[in-house]
Amino acid sequence: MVLPWWTLLLYLRNARSVPPTAYNYTAPETWQETFPMCGGPMQSPIALTPNRLKIIKAPALQFADHLENGMIEAENTGREIKLKLLPPNPDESLLNLFSFDGETLGIYEFAQMHFHWGDVRLNHGSEHAIGDKFTDAEAHFVFYNSRYDSFKEAARRFDGLLVIGVLLKGTEDESKGLFPTLGIEKQMKAVSSPGKKLRARADLRPFQDVLRRAVKTYLSYHGSLTTPPCNPVVTWMVASKPMFVSYKFLETLTTNVYEDDDGMDLLVNNCRPLQPRHKRVVTQFISFE
Repeated sequence: MVLPWWTLLLYLRNARSVPPTAYNYTAPETWQETFPMCGGPMQSPIALTPNRLKIIKAPALQFADHLENGMIEAENTGREIKLKLLPPNPDESLLNLFSFDGETLGIYEFAQMHFHWGDVRLNHGSEHAIGDKFTDAEAHFVFYNSRYDSFKEAARRFDGLLVIGVLLKGTEDESKGLFPTLGIEKQMKAVSSPGKKLRARADLRPFQDVLRRAVKTYLSYHGSLTTPPCNPVVTWMVASKPMFVSYKFLETLTTNVYEDDDGMDLLVNNCRPLQPRHKRVVTQFISFE
Protein backbone atom coordinates (compact mmCIF):
# COMPACT_ATOMS: atom_id res chain seq x y z
CA MET A 1 0.00 0.00 0.00
CA VAL A 2 1.32 3.42 -0.99
CA LEU A 3 -0.13 6.01 1.35
CA PRO A 4 -1.70 9.05 -0.40
CA TRP A 5 -0.03 12.32 0.54
CA TRP A 6 -3.13 14.01 1.96
CA THR A 7 -3.77 11.18 4.44
CA LEU A 8 -0.39 11.81 6.09
CA LEU A 9 -1.87 14.88 7.77
CA LEU A 10 -4.48 12.72 9.45
CA TYR A 11 -2.01 10.08 10.56
CA LEU A 12 0.48 12.65 11.85
CA ARG A 13 -2.17 14.44 13.87
CA ASN A 14 -2.76 11.24 15.83
CA ALA A 15 0.74 9.80 15.69
CA ARG A 16 1.98 8.03 18.79
CA SER A 17 5.38 6.70 19.76
CA VAL A 18 5.86 3.02 18.97
CA PRO A 19 7.48 0.59 21.43
CA PRO A 20 10.44 -1.27 19.89
CA THR A 21 8.69 -4.59 20.55
CA ALA A 22 6.04 -3.62 17.98
CA TYR A 23 8.35 -4.19 15.00
CA ASN A 24 11.54 -5.97 13.97
CA TYR A 25 14.06 -6.01 11.12
CA THR A 26 13.17 -9.48 9.82
CA ALA A 27 10.82 -8.03 7.18
CA PRO A 28 10.88 -4.21 7.26
CA GLU A 29 8.99 -4.14 3.95
CA THR A 30 5.90 -5.23 5.91
CA TRP A 31 6.01 -2.34 8.42
CA GLN A 32 3.48 -0.40 6.38
CA GLU A 33 0.83 -3.06 7.06
CA THR A 34 0.78 -2.03 10.73
CA PHE A 35 2.22 1.48 10.45
CA PRO A 36 0.69 3.14 7.34
CA MET A 37 3.12 6.07 7.23
CA CYS A 38 5.93 3.59 6.48
CA GLY A 39 4.29 3.27 3.05
CA GLY A 40 4.26 7.00 2.44
CA PRO A 41 6.06 8.98 -0.28
CA MET A 42 8.83 10.64 1.77
CA GLN A 43 10.54 7.73 3.49
CA SER A 44 14.13 7.32 4.68
CA PRO A 45 16.82 6.23 4.15
CA ILE A 46 17.67 6.89 0.51
CA ALA A 47 20.74 6.81 -1.70
CA LEU A 48 22.27 10.27 -1.52
CA THR A 49 23.18 11.55 -4.97
CA PRO A 50 22.94 15.36 -4.96
CA ASN A 51 21.13 17.24 -7.72
CA ARG A 52 21.60 20.71 -6.22
CA LEU A 53 24.55 22.59 -4.72
CA LYS A 54 24.22 25.32 -2.13
CA ILE A 55 26.96 27.36 -0.42
CA ILE A 56 25.83 28.64 2.97
CA LYS A 57 26.92 29.77 6.37
CA ALA A 58 27.38 26.57 8.36
CA PRO A 59 24.85 25.83 11.10
CA ALA A 60 26.10 27.12 14.46
CA LEU A 61 26.45 24.66 17.32
CA GLN A 62 26.14 25.91 20.90
CA PHE A 63 27.40 23.40 23.47
CA ALA A 64 26.92 23.40 27.22
CA ASP A 65 29.86 24.26 29.46
CA HIS A 66 32.16 21.77 31.23
CA LEU A 67 31.48 18.86 28.90
CA GLU A 68 34.54 17.12 30.34
CA ASN A 69 32.33 16.32 33.32
CA GLY A 70 29.39 15.03 31.29
CA MET A 71 27.28 11.91 31.72
CA ILE A 72 25.95 9.25 29.39
CA GLU A 73 22.81 7.19 29.73
CA ALA A 74 22.94 4.23 27.34
CA GLU A 75 19.98 1.92 26.80
CA ASN A 76 19.41 -1.23 24.81
CA THR A 77 15.92 -0.78 23.35
CA GLY A 78 15.96 -4.19 21.69
CA ARG A 79 16.34 -2.48 18.30
CA GLU A 80 19.26 -0.09 18.87
CA ILE A 81 21.65 1.36 21.43
CA LYS A 82 20.29 4.78 22.37
CA LEU A 83 22.44 7.36 24.12
CA LYS A 84 21.48 10.42 26.08
CA LEU A 85 24.42 12.81 26.41
CA LEU A 86 24.02 14.95 29.49
CA PRO A 87 25.91 18.07 30.64
CA PRO A 88 26.89 18.53 34.31
CA ASN A 89 23.99 20.93 34.85
CA PRO A 90 20.79 18.88 34.33
CA ASP A 91 18.78 22.05 33.68
CA GLU A 92 21.00 23.01 30.74
CA SER A 93 20.63 21.80 27.17
CA LEU A 94 23.65 19.83 25.99
CA LEU A 95 23.53 21.30 22.49
CA ASN A 96 21.51 23.65 20.32
CA LEU A 97 21.85 23.88 16.54
CA PHE A 98 21.14 27.22 14.83
CA SER A 99 20.26 26.83 11.16
CA PHE A 100 20.57 29.85 8.86
CA ASP A 101 19.19 28.17 5.75
CA GLY A 102 15.72 29.33 4.75
CA GLU A 103 14.29 25.81 4.53
CA THR A 104 15.34 24.87 8.05
CA LEU A 105 15.71 28.32 9.61
CA GLY A 106 15.43 28.02 13.37
CA ILE A 107 16.86 26.61 16.58
CA TYR A 108 16.96 22.86 17.18
CA GLU A 109 17.55 21.23 20.56
CA PHE A 110 19.49 17.98 20.91
CA ALA A 111 17.43 15.04 22.16
CA GLN A 112 19.46 11.82 21.80
CA MET A 113 21.77 9.82 19.57
CA HIS A 114 21.76 6.19 18.51
CA PHE A 115 23.53 3.72 16.26
CA HIS A 116 22.58 1.41 13.40
CA TRP A 117 24.97 -1.36 12.40
CA GLY A 118 25.30 -4.50 10.33
CA ASP A 119 27.27 -7.67 10.90
CA VAL A 120 30.91 -6.61 10.90
CA ARG A 121 32.83 -7.67 7.79
CA LEU A 122 29.71 -9.34 6.33
CA ASN A 123 26.85 -6.87 5.86
CA HIS A 124 26.81 -3.09 5.74
CA GLY A 125 25.23 -1.29 8.68
CA SER A 126 24.69 2.25 7.44
CA GLU A 127 21.15 3.15 6.51
CA HIS A 128 22.00 5.84 3.96
CA ALA A 129 24.32 5.32 1.04
CA ILE A 130 26.41 8.13 -0.41
CA GLY A 131 26.08 7.47 -4.10
CA ASP A 132 26.05 3.69 -4.09
CA LYS A 133 28.43 3.22 -1.16
CA PHE A 134 27.34 1.98 2.26
CA THR A 135 29.54 1.78 5.37
CA ASP A 136 29.77 -0.44 8.45
CA ALA A 137 27.49 1.65 10.70
CA GLU A 138 25.69 4.97 11.04
CA ALA A 139 25.29 7.34 13.99
CA HIS A 140 22.23 9.59 14.25
CA PHE A 141 22.15 12.78 16.34
CA VAL A 142 18.49 13.66 16.79
CA PHE A 143 17.27 17.24 17.34
CA TYR A 144 13.78 18.73 17.61
CA ASN A 145 12.58 22.14 16.49
CA SER A 146 12.45 24.48 19.51
CA ARG A 147 9.29 26.16 18.20
CA TYR A 148 7.48 23.11 19.61
CA ASP A 149 7.14 22.41 23.31
CA SER A 150 8.50 18.87 23.28
CA PHE A 151 10.06 16.16 21.16
CA LYS A 152 6.72 14.33 21.20
CA GLU A 153 4.93 17.32 19.71
CA ALA A 154 7.70 18.01 17.17
CA ALA A 155 7.50 14.41 15.92
CA ARG A 156 3.98 15.18 14.66
CA ARG A 157 5.03 18.24 12.62
CA PHE A 158 6.51 18.22 9.12
CA ASP A 159 9.30 20.60 10.21
CA GLY A 160 9.65 19.03 13.65
CA LEU A 161 12.89 17.05 13.60
CA LEU A 162 16.43 17.41 12.29
CA VAL A 163 18.88 14.51 12.29
CA ILE A 164 22.61 14.71 11.67
CA GLY A 165 23.77 11.41 10.22
CA VAL A 166 27.39 10.27 10.27
CA LEU A 167 28.38 7.19 8.28
CA LEU A 168 31.02 5.12 10.09
CA LYS A 169 33.80 2.96 8.63
CA GLY A 170 35.54 0.45 10.87
CA THR A 171 39.31 0.58 11.22
CA GLU A 172 41.96 -1.22 13.23
CA ASP A 173 44.29 1.77 12.95
CA GLU A 174 43.99 3.52 16.31
CA SER A 175 46.10 6.43 15.04
CA LYS A 176 43.23 7.69 12.88
CA GLY A 177 40.90 10.35 14.25
CA LEU A 178 38.22 7.99 15.48
CA PHE A 179 34.54 8.63 16.17
CA PRO A 180 34.20 8.83 19.98
CA THR A 181 32.66 5.74 21.59
CA LEU A 182 33.24 6.92 25.18
CA GLY A 183 34.57 3.50 26.18
CA ILE A 184 31.10 1.96 25.87
CA GLU A 185 32.62 -1.14 24.28
CA LYS A 186 34.27 -1.92 27.63
CA GLN A 187 30.91 -1.82 29.40
CA MET A 188 28.68 -3.34 26.73
CA LYS A 189 27.55 -6.18 28.97
CA ALA A 190 25.69 -3.59 31.04
CA VAL A 191 23.35 -3.06 28.05
CA SER A 192 23.48 -6.56 26.58
CA SER A 193 19.73 -7.19 26.68
CA PRO A 194 16.58 -5.08 26.13
CA GLY A 195 15.75 -2.65 28.90
CA LYS A 196 19.23 -2.67 30.40
CA LYS A 197 20.75 0.74 31.00
CA LEU A 198 24.17 2.16 31.70
CA ARG A 199 24.87 5.47 33.39
CA ALA A 200 28.46 6.68 33.58
CA ARG A 201 30.67 9.76 33.65
CA ALA A 202 32.06 10.73 30.26
CA ASP A 203 34.10 13.44 28.58
CA LEU A 204 31.75 14.64 25.86
CA ARG A 205 34.10 17.20 24.32
CA PRO A 206 35.12 14.95 21.37
CA PHE A 207 31.59 15.27 19.97
CA GLN A 208 32.18 18.97 19.43
CA ASP A 209 34.70 18.26 16.68
CA VAL A 210 32.62 15.44 15.18
CA LEU A 211 29.51 17.58 14.79
CA ARG A 212 31.35 20.67 13.57
CA ARG A 213 32.95 18.57 10.86
CA ALA A 214 29.60 17.00 10.01
CA VAL A 215 27.81 20.32 9.37
CA LYS A 216 30.65 21.85 7.39
CA THR A 217 29.72 19.87 4.28
CA TYR A 218 26.66 17.64 4.19
CA LEU A 219 23.90 16.18 2.04
CA SER A 220 20.36 17.20 2.96
CA TYR A 221 16.82 16.19 2.03
CA HIS A 222 13.41 15.86 3.65
CA GLY A 223 12.50 12.39 4.82
CA SER A 224 11.25 10.32 7.70
CA LEU A 225 12.12 8.46 10.83
CA THR A 226 13.76 5.18 9.80
CA THR A 227 11.78 3.23 12.38
CA PRO A 228 8.01 2.95 12.86
CA PRO A 229 5.80 4.91 12.82
CA CYS A 230 8.04 6.41 10.06
CA ASN A 231 6.74 9.98 10.48
CA PRO A 232 7.85 12.09 7.44
CA VAL A 233 9.01 14.93 9.67
CA VAL A 234 12.81 14.83 9.38
CA THR A 235 15.26 17.18 7.73
CA TRP A 236 18.32 14.99 7.21
CA MET A 237 21.86 16.39 7.30
CA VAL A 238 24.21 13.53 6.42
CA ALA A 239 27.91 14.32 6.64
CA SER A 240 29.45 14.12 3.16
CA LYS A 241 32.50 12.21 4.37
CA PRO A 242 32.30 9.05 6.49
CA MET A 243 34.29 8.94 9.72
CA PHE A 244 36.39 6.11 11.10
CA VAL A 245 35.36 4.15 14.18
CA SER A 246 37.16 1.40 16.06
CA TYR A 247 36.52 -2.14 14.86
CA LYS A 248 36.60 -3.16 18.52
CA PHE A 249 33.49 -1.07 19.08
CA LEU A 250 31.68 -2.54 16.05
CA GLU A 251 32.67 -6.10 16.93
CA THR A 252 31.43 -5.62 20.48
CA LEU A 253 28.09 -4.35 19.15
CA THR A 254 27.68 -7.37 16.88
CA THR A 255 28.72 -9.99 19.44
CA ASN A 256 27.55 -8.71 22.83
CA VAL A 257 24.19 -7.00 22.26
CA TYR A 258 20.95 -8.99 22.07
CA GLU A 259 17.39 -8.21 21.04
CA ASP A 260 15.90 -10.74 23.45
CA ASP A 261 16.12 -11.29 27.20
CA ASP A 262 17.41 -14.85 26.84
CA GLY A 263 20.53 -13.87 24.94
CA MET A 264 19.67 -16.05 21.96
CA ASP A 265 19.22 -13.48 19.17
CA LEU A 266 22.04 -11.06 18.48
CA LEU A 267 21.01 -7.52 17.64
CA VAL A 268 22.56 -7.09 14.18
CA ASN A 269 21.55 -5.59 10.83
CA ASN A 270 19.22 -3.05 12.46
CA CYS A 271 19.20 -0.87 9.36
CA ARG A 272 16.19 -0.15 7.19
CA PRO A 273 16.64 -0.81 3.44
CA LEU A 274 16.81 2.10 1.00
CA GLN A 275 13.46 3.67 0.14
CA PRO A 276 12.25 5.20 -3.16
CA ARG A 277 13.45 8.74 -3.70
CA HIS A 278 10.25 9.91 -5.44
CA LYS A 279 11.96 12.87 -7.18
CA ARG A 280 13.00 14.48 -3.91
CA VAL A 281 15.78 17.07 -4.09
CA VAL A 282 19.06 16.15 -2.40
CA THR A 283 21.20 19.22 -1.78
CA GLN A 284 24.95 19.28 -1.27
CA PHE A 285 25.62 22.01 1.30
CA ILE A 286 29.12 23.46 1.53
CA SER A 287 30.06 25.97 4.21
CA PHE A 288 31.93 29.15 3.26
CA GLU A 289 33.46 29.37 6.76
